[in-house]
Amino acid sequence: AWTNPTDADFASVRIYRSTASGALGSRVATLTSATSWSDSGLTDGTTYYYTVRAADVTGNESTNTNQVSAAPTTPASICSMKLWATPPPAP
Repeated sequence: AWTNPTDADFASVRIYRSTASGALGSRVATLTSATSWSDSGLTDGTTYYYTVRAADVTGNESTNTNQVSAAPTTPASICSMKLWATPPPAP
């Protein structure tokens, strides 16, 4: 779980996923009040890299969190990964 920024203009947390280290990848979730998120339907043995950003009410994004990675090792049909990170304050 993470703690959302307390900025008055905080709007959401955006989660990005990539299969390449150092790449931002595609946005896979936008969360307005949740403080945890599960990713599912992943491919067994593939390493996924996640980056989290905070966004303000006008859509400006914060800098990246440190990228984290994980590789599911169970069949894709039941694979689920949880991501824990605290995004930087919204700009």
